[in-house]
Amino acid sequence: MTNEYEIRDELLTRGYEEATISDVVKNSVRMTGITIRKNKDEIISPCIYITDKIRNLENAKVACDFIERRLVRSQDPDIGDPCELISKENILKRVAIGVQRSSDQELIKRSTEFEGIEQFLFISGDNKDGSSWKVKLSRALLDNAGLSENEVWERAEKNTFSEENICIKPMRSVFEEILGKLDDPNEYDVPMYVVSNQKRLNGAVQIFNKKAVKEWAGSHGYDTLFMLPSSIHEVIVLPVEVSSMNFEELNLMVRDINACEVNPIDQLSDHAYMIDLADQIL
Repeated sequence: MTNEYEIRDELLTRGYEEATISDVVKNSVRMTGITIRKNKDEIISPCIYITDKIRNLENAKVACDFIERRLVRSQDPDIGDPCELISKENILKRVAIGVQRSSDQELIKRSTEFEGIEQFLFISGDNKDGSSWKVKLSRALLDNAGLSENEVWERAEKNTFSEENICIKPMRSVFEEILGKLDDPNEYDVPMYVVSNQKRLNGAVQIFNKKAVKEWAGSHGYDTLFMLPSSIHEVIVLPVEVSSMNFEELNLMVRDINACEVNPIDQLSDHAYMIDLADQIL
Protein backbone atom coordinates (compact mmCIF):
# COMPACT_ATOMS: atom_id res chain seq x y z
CA MET A 1 0.00 0.00 0.00
CA THR A 2 1.01 3.62 -0.43
CA ASN A 3 -0.16 7.16 0.32
CA GLU A 4 -0.25 10.61 -1.25
CA TYR A 5 3.02 11.72 0.37
CA GLU A 6 5.00 8.79 -1.00
CA ILE A 7 3.41 9.28 -4.42
CA ARG A 8 4.26 12.99 -4.40
CA ASP A 9 7.90 12.29 -3.53
CA GLU A 10 8.17 9.65 -6.25
CA LEU A 11 6.71 12.04 -8.86
CA LEU A 12 9.26 14.69 -7.91
CA THR A 13 12.10 12.19 -8.39
CA ARG A 14 10.74 11.51 -11.89
CA GLY A 15 11.33 15.07 -13.00
CA TYR A 16 8.03 16.79 -12.25
CA GLU A 17 8.78 20.32 -11.11
CA GLU A 18 5.60 20.50 -9.08
CA ALA A 19 3.53 17.90 -7.25
CA THR A 20 1.21 19.57 -4.76
CA ILE A 21 -1.11 17.72 -2.39
CA SER A 22 -4.41 19.40 -1.67
CA ASP A 23 -7.98 18.73 -0.61
CA VAL A 24 -10.16 18.87 -3.70
CA VAL A 25 -13.92 19.34 -3.63
CA LYS A 26 -15.74 17.45 -6.37
CA ASN A 27 -19.52 17.98 -6.34
CA SER A 28 -19.35 18.82 -2.61
CA VAL A 29 -17.33 15.65 -1.87
CA ARG A 30 -13.88 16.28 -0.39
CA MET A 31 -11.09 14.19 -1.93
CA THR A 32 -7.29 14.15 -1.81
CA GLY A 33 -5.60 15.20 -5.05
CA ILE A 34 -2.09 15.81 -6.35
CA THR A 35 -1.70 18.59 -8.91
CA ILE A 36 1.31 17.96 -11.14
CA ARG A 37 3.32 20.00 -13.63
CA LYS A 38 6.28 18.95 -15.75
CA ASN A 39 7.37 22.60 -15.64
CA LYS A 40 6.02 25.52 -13.66
CA ASP A 41 5.10 27.50 -16.79
CA GLU A 42 2.40 25.02 -17.83
CA ILE A 43 -1.05 26.61 -17.93
CA ILE A 44 -2.96 23.36 -17.57
CA SER A 45 -2.03 21.01 -14.74
CA PRO A 46 -3.84 17.69 -14.21
CA CYS A 47 -5.09 16.84 -10.74
CA ILE A 48 -4.74 13.16 -9.82
CA TYR A 49 -7.35 11.96 -7.35
CA ILE A 50 -5.77 9.55 -4.87
CA THR A 51 -8.47 6.90 -4.82
CA ASP A 52 -8.54 3.68 -2.82
CA LYS A 53 -7.51 1.85 -5.99
CA ILE A 54 -4.29 3.87 -6.13
CA ARG A 55 -3.65 3.64 -2.37
CA ASN A 56 -3.96 -0.15 -2.52
CA LEU A 57 -1.23 -0.56 -5.13
CA GLU A 58 1.99 -2.23 -4.01
CA ASN A 59 4.09 0.91 -3.50
CA ALA A 60 4.60 4.49 -4.71
CA LYS A 61 6.60 3.43 -7.79
CA VAL A 62 3.81 1.12 -8.96
CA ALA A 63 1.26 3.86 -8.24
CA CYS A 64 3.20 6.43 -10.28
CA ASP A 65 3.60 3.96 -13.17
CA PHE A 66 -0.17 3.56 -13.12
CA ILE A 67 -0.74 7.33 -13.00
CA GLU A 68 1.63 8.04 -15.89
CA ARG A 69 0.08 5.34 -18.06
CA ARG A 70 -3.33 6.89 -17.50
CA LEU A 71 -2.02 10.35 -18.34
CA VAL A 72 -0.62 9.12 -21.65
CA ARG A 73 -3.76 7.17 -22.58
CA SER A 74 -6.08 9.99 -21.68
CA GLN A 75 -4.61 12.71 -23.88
CA ASP A 76 -7.25 14.28 -26.10
CA PRO A 77 -6.12 13.77 -29.73
CA ASP A 78 -7.76 17.06 -30.74
CA ILE A 79 -5.80 19.14 -28.24
CA GLY A 80 -2.08 19.43 -28.82
CA ASP A 81 -1.05 22.71 -27.21
CA PRO A 82 -2.54 23.23 -23.71
CA CYS A 83 -2.92 26.94 -24.54
CA GLU A 84 -5.32 25.90 -27.30
CA LEU A 85 -7.49 24.14 -24.73
CA ILE A 86 -8.42 27.40 -23.00
CA SER A 87 -8.41 29.64 -26.06
CA LYS A 88 -11.46 31.79 -26.79
CA GLU A 89 -12.39 29.72 -29.85
CA ASN A 90 -12.10 26.37 -28.06
CA ILE A 91 -14.06 27.50 -25.01
CA LEU A 92 -16.93 28.78 -27.16
CA LYS A 93 -16.89 25.58 -29.22
CA ARG A 94 -16.93 23.20 -26.25
CA VAL A 95 -18.61 25.06 -23.40
CA ALA A 96 -21.67 23.44 -21.87
CA ILE A 97 -23.76 23.66 -18.72
CA GLY A 98 -23.58 21.07 -15.96
CA VAL A 99 -25.39 20.67 -12.66
CA GLN A 100 -24.15 19.75 -9.20
CA ARG A 101 -24.98 20.18 -5.54
CA SER A 102 -24.85 23.82 -4.44
CA SER A 103 -21.30 24.62 -3.37
CA ASP A 104 -18.90 27.40 -2.40
CA GLN A 105 -16.51 26.58 -5.27
CA GLU A 106 -15.16 29.59 -7.14
CA LEU A 107 -16.61 28.69 -10.52
CA ILE A 108 -18.72 30.36 -13.17
CA LYS A 109 -22.08 29.19 -11.81
CA ARG A 110 -25.63 30.20 -10.98
CA SER A 111 -28.39 29.00 -8.68
CA THR A 112 -31.53 27.29 -10.00
CA GLU A 113 -35.19 27.05 -9.06
CA PHE A 114 -34.41 23.67 -7.48
CA GLU A 115 -33.12 24.29 -3.98
CA GLY A 116 -29.69 22.73 -3.43
CA ILE A 117 -28.83 22.42 -7.14
CA GLU A 118 -26.64 24.84 -9.11
CA GLN A 119 -25.56 25.15 -12.73
CA PHE A 120 -21.91 25.62 -13.73
CA LEU A 121 -19.96 26.01 -16.96
CA PHE A 122 -17.42 23.51 -18.23
CA ILE A 123 -15.59 22.39 -21.35
CA SER A 124 -15.09 18.73 -22.16
CA GLY A 125 -13.88 16.28 -24.77
CA ASP A 126 -13.18 12.64 -25.49
CA ASN A 127 -9.82 10.99 -24.78
CA LYS A 128 -8.15 8.54 -27.11
CA ASP A 129 -8.70 5.72 -24.60
CA GLY A 130 -12.48 6.15 -24.76
CA SER A 131 -12.78 8.08 -21.50
CA SER A 132 -13.62 11.77 -21.29
CA TRP A 133 -12.20 14.88 -19.65
CA LYS A 134 -13.90 17.92 -18.13
CA VAL A 135 -12.61 21.32 -17.01
CA LYS A 136 -14.89 23.56 -14.94
CA LEU A 137 -14.58 27.21 -15.91
CA SER A 138 -13.47 29.93 -13.51
CA ARG A 139 -13.33 33.71 -13.76
CA ALA A 140 -9.56 33.51 -14.33
CA LEU A 141 -9.96 31.20 -17.35
CA LEU A 142 -12.53 33.51 -18.93
CA ASP A 143 -10.35 36.57 -18.31
CA ASN A 144 -7.38 34.79 -19.88
CA ALA A 145 -9.49 34.08 -22.99
CA GLY A 146 -10.99 37.57 -23.14
CA LEU A 147 -14.55 36.35 -22.63
CA SER A 148 -17.42 37.77 -20.62
CA GLU A 149 -19.69 35.61 -18.46
CA ASN A 150 -22.79 36.66 -20.39
CA GLU A 151 -21.20 35.68 -23.70
CA VAL A 152 -20.16 32.28 -22.43
CA TRP A 153 -23.51 31.51 -20.75
CA GLU A 154 -25.32 32.40 -23.97
CA ARG A 155 -23.12 30.08 -26.04
CA ALA A 156 -23.33 27.32 -23.41
CA GLU A 157 -27.13 27.40 -23.54
CA LYS A 158 -27.06 27.00 -27.31
CA ASN A 159 -24.56 24.13 -27.10
CA THR A 160 -26.36 22.36 -24.26
CA PHE A 161 -30.03 22.75 -25.11
CA SER A 162 -30.10 21.93 -28.80
CA GLU A 163 -33.13 19.88 -29.85
CA GLU A 164 -31.05 16.85 -30.82
CA ASN A 165 -29.21 16.75 -27.49
CA ILE A 166 -32.07 15.97 -25.08
CA CYS A 167 -33.18 12.37 -24.62
CA ILE A 168 -36.34 11.34 -22.73
CA LYS A 169 -36.93 7.60 -22.50
CA PRO A 170 -39.38 5.40 -20.61
CA MET A 171 -37.76 3.64 -17.69
CA ARG A 172 -38.49 0.28 -19.32
CA SER A 173 -36.39 1.20 -22.37
CA VAL A 174 -33.45 2.03 -20.11
CA PHE A 175 -33.76 -1.33 -18.32
CA GLU A 176 -33.84 -3.08 -21.70
CA GLU A 177 -30.61 -1.34 -22.72
CA ILE A 178 -28.95 -2.50 -19.50
CA LEU A 179 -30.46 -5.97 -19.07
CA GLY A 180 -31.35 -6.94 -22.63
CA LYS A 181 -34.67 -8.58 -23.35
CA LEU A 182 -36.83 -8.56 -20.23
CA ASP A 183 -38.42 -11.79 -19.00
CA ASP A 184 -41.44 -9.88 -17.77
CA PRO A 185 -41.67 -6.45 -19.46
CA ASN A 186 -44.70 -5.53 -17.36
CA GLU A 187 -42.52 -5.63 -14.24
CA TYR A 188 -40.69 -2.51 -15.47
CA ASP A 189 -43.66 -0.83 -17.15
CA VAL A 190 -43.82 2.06 -14.67
CA PRO A 191 -44.84 5.62 -15.58
CA MET A 192 -41.32 6.96 -15.06
CA TYR A 193 -39.05 8.55 -17.67
CA VAL A 194 -35.30 9.18 -17.74
CA VAL A 195 -34.21 12.66 -18.85
CA SER A 196 -30.60 13.05 -20.00
CA ASN A 197 -28.51 13.81 -23.08
CA GLN A 198 -27.67 11.39 -25.88
CA LYS A 199 -24.45 10.26 -24.18
CA ARG A 200 -26.08 10.05 -20.72
CA LEU A 201 -23.00 11.85 -19.42
CA ASN A 202 -23.45 15.07 -17.39
CA GLY A 203 -26.98 14.98 -18.77
CA ALA A 204 -29.16 15.86 -15.75
CA VAL A 205 -28.98 19.47 -16.90
CA GLN A 206 -31.46 18.60 -19.67
CA ILE A 207 -34.29 19.00 -17.15
CA PHE A 208 -33.62 22.74 -17.66
CA ASN A 209 -34.30 22.35 -21.39
CA LYS A 210 -37.70 23.79 -20.56
CA LYS A 211 -39.09 24.14 -24.06
CA ALA A 212 -38.31 20.53 -24.98
CA VAL A 213 -39.54 19.12 -21.65
CA LYS A 214 -42.79 21.10 -21.84
CA GLU A 215 -43.43 20.01 -25.44
CA TRP A 216 -42.77 16.37 -24.52
CA ALA A 217 -45.07 16.53 -21.48
CA GLY A 218 -47.79 18.25 -23.47
CA SER A 219 -47.68 15.56 -26.14
CA HIS A 220 -48.39 13.00 -23.40
CA GLY A 221 -51.07 15.06 -21.67
CA TYR A 222 -49.01 15.86 -18.55
CA ASP A 223 -49.12 19.24 -16.76
CA THR A 224 -47.10 18.54 -13.60
CA LEU A 225 -44.05 16.36 -12.99
CA PHE A 226 -42.25 14.97 -9.99
CA MET A 227 -38.51 15.22 -10.60
CA LEU A 228 -36.16 12.71 -8.94
CA PRO A 229 -32.50 13.83 -9.15
CA SER A 230 -30.92 10.41 -9.60
CA SER A 231 -27.43 11.77 -10.44
CA ILE A 232 -25.54 14.54 -12.24
CA HIS A 233 -25.92 12.43 -15.38
CA GLU A 234 -29.69 11.99 -15.49
CA VAL A 235 -32.93 12.69 -13.67
CA ILE A 236 -36.17 10.73 -13.49
CA VAL A 237 -39.54 12.37 -14.05
CA LEU A 238 -42.84 10.95 -12.91
CA PRO A 239 -46.08 12.58 -14.06
CA VAL A 240 -48.11 13.62 -11.01
CA GLU A 241 -51.32 12.70 -12.86
CA VAL A 242 -50.42 8.99 -12.92
CA SER A 243 -48.25 8.67 -9.82
CA SER A 244 -49.26 6.21 -7.11
CA MET A 245 -46.59 7.65 -4.73
CA ASN A 246 -46.81 10.81 -2.66
CA PHE A 247 -44.07 13.40 -2.21
CA GLU A 248 -42.67 11.95 1.03
CA GLU A 249 -42.43 8.46 -0.48
CA LEU A 250 -40.50 9.89 -3.42
CA ASN A 251 -38.13 11.75 -1.07
CA LEU A 252 -37.44 8.46 0.69
CA MET A 253 -36.79 6.77 -2.65
CA VAL A 254 -34.22 9.41 -3.63
CA ARG A 255 -32.40 9.09 -0.29
CA ASP A 256 -32.36 5.29 -0.49
CA ILE A 257 -30.98 5.31 -4.04
CA ASN A 258 -28.27 7.80 -3.07
CA ALA A 259 -27.28 5.72 -0.05
CA CYS A 260 -27.12 2.40 -1.91
CA GLU A 261 -26.46 2.97 -5.60
CA VAL A 262 -25.01 6.40 -6.49
CA ASN A 263 -21.37 7.38 -6.02
CA PRO A 264 -21.26 10.46 -3.72
CA ILE A 265 -19.41 12.50 -6.36
CA ASP A 266 -22.30 11.85 -8.79
CA GLN A 267 -25.16 12.65 -6.39
CA LEU A 268 -27.25 15.68 -7.20
CA SER A 269 -29.74 16.11 -4.35
CA ASP A 270 -31.36 14.07 -1.58
CA HIS A 271 -35.00 14.94 -2.20
CA ALA A 272 -37.60 15.15 -4.95
CA TYR A 273 -39.00 18.26 -6.63
CA MET A 274 -42.24 19.22 -8.35
CA ILE A 275 -42.37 20.99 -11.72
CA ASP A 276 -45.56 22.84 -12.64
CA LEU A 277 -45.17 23.12 -16.40
CA ALA A 278 -48.10 25.53 -16.72
CA ASP A 279 -46.25 28.11 -14.60
CA GLN A 280 -42.86 27.79 -16.31
CA ILE A 281 -41.58 30.81 -18.20
CA LEU A 282 -39.79 29.76 -21.39
